[in-house]
Amino acid sequence: MLASDLDTTHRFFVPAAKGTEGVLKRELAAFLGRPVRGQRGGACFRGTLVDGLQVCLFSRIGQRVLLAVGEGPADDGDALYTAARSVPWERMLTPETPFSVRATGGNAALRHGHFIALRTKDAVADRLRAHLGRRPDVDREDPAVRIAVHVAGDRACFYLDLAGAPLHQRGYRTEAGQAPLRETLAAAVLALAPVGAEEAIVDPMCGSGTLVIEQAQVALGIAPGLGRRFAFHRWPGFHGGPAQAAWDRLVARARAARRPTRAALMGRDHDPRVLEVAARNARRAGVAEWVRFEQRDARDLSGLPAGVTIVTNPPYGTRLGRRSRQLDGFLRHFAAACQACRPRPRLVVLTGHPRFERLFGGTPRRRHTLFNGPLECRLLVYPGDEAPSAE
Repeated sequence: MLASDLDTTHRFFVPAAKGTEGVLKRELAAFLGRPVRGQRGGACFRGTLVDGLQVCLFSRIGQRVLLAVGEGPADDGDALYTAARSVPWERMLTPETPFSVRATGGNAALRHGHFIALRTKDAVADRLRAHLGRRPDVDREDPAVRIAVHVAGDRACFYLDLAGAPLHQRGYRTEAGQAPLRETLAAAVLALAPVGAEEAIVDPMCGSGTLVIEQAQVALGIAPGLGRRFAFHRWPGFHGGPAQAAWDRLVARARAARRPTRAALMGRDHDPRVLEVAARNARRAGVAEWVRFEQRDARDLSGLPAGVTIVTNPPYGTRLGRRSRQLDGFLRHFAAACQACRPRPRLVVLTGHPRFERLFGGTPRRRHTLFNGPLECRLLVYPGDEAPSAE
């Protein structure tokens, strides 16, 4: 079984939000200690199964961890079926292993993801019936093995999904505000700014607390995957085998890396209800002792510690459906509050508002284009000595 083989070198692909591929590449290279290649939509590398387990546990920015198990022609449905059936699925599944197939991409002949997934599923089932005597069940809701297939041009690539639920599901945010920011994108914002591990931050529009909680986990050395289970835990041959032993060693290493922090970490919001949600999220994330939440309007920036960095994701307008004039006025008042701060703090802002820079004033030192789901956003970093002014 694949879960018993820790020596074979595999090809991995780690998807990421558009615009975060470069910072994901740097993150993976840092903890894997091996070359990583960035590409559109993510990053790829070659390594052992243990390397894939490391990404599940330690990556803050990646969305999934996909292990390539085969590829082949996909000119049409029959070619796709043949390519999928050529993969040695009997090394990965047993007749007692429920599985699912998720499809992405396509071409002129294979336009529908449902059809691609169906033909792949048929090929997997037929291969297992031929080699093992019977086929496993398909379970879309709770599969033990998750197969991914991606069609691009006239080729199909087949993967095992090590993560299962996307990596942004850390396990601490079981409830969220009206317009939550995914944990993986929040981590990318902090890394791109960059915000140092011991840097004091405040989010004056914190909502469910994702930005400040992600920063707290960085400061405390908490691995993002410690609070959840992964798809590979249910692979045949995992429990009691070498893969579980390797995983247990990685978890022990992650726990030993936890450290205290002296960084001031604060979340503010005008809505007491979302602050209650943020506080519960912080408790589940194991950071409640180091994060302070308080009710305050974002236009009141009094009481900030010296040297603090403001990191925030203000309303976009499209995000919360607020009237444009009201939102523009709010942002002008927020800019005025930033200008009034002494000393002026550094500002890190993720915004999807098309007029944000004009409304906010000043000149950002850094700009990055990111995508929050389908919404194009800009990450703007204003240095403290060039704080923006109100228009």
